Amino acid sequence: MRILMTALLLTMLAGCRTEPKMQSSSNFPTRQTYNVPPKTLLEKVKSAVGIPIESEQDGRLVTSWQMHDGAKFGVGPVGRTWQERTRYTITIAPAWDDSNNKSTIEVTEETQQRPHDQYEWGSQEPVKRPELAAEMARKIDAALSSASK
Repeated sequence: MRILMTALLLTMLAGCRTEPKMQSSSNFPTRQTYNVPPKTLLEKVKSAVGIPIESEQDGRLVTSWQMHDGAKFGVGPVGRTWQERTRYTITIAPAWDDSNNKSTIEVTEETQQRPHDQYEWGSQEPVKRPELAAEMARKIDAALSSASK
């Protein structure tokens, strides 16, 4: 009976999932309007992002993938950390109330996960990490705020 209980406990511990810690800016809005013309804002955002831009088209930037640790499965020596990668789509559009002098920016993220290198990216269910989009939006906002001073 003792062996059965120990085996059951180890099985339960191995199945535990712990998500990565959220950043303090996870409540930062991912959509904001700035008093900057769209083309000017696009150039400022490209320099503020800090990640290579993979594609750019019609005010839409897609960054390259950024690697980071994902969820932890299991406990102690039985556990492992999954790999995650995230890329951002940053859309800049003229604001409706003053399309020549104001712009709206929106940041979204796409995150993929995998247990280890033997798995292809995208072979597992995608993960939603809105806190990463909020962190990127905060980073862009801070760069724009410091540039305007």
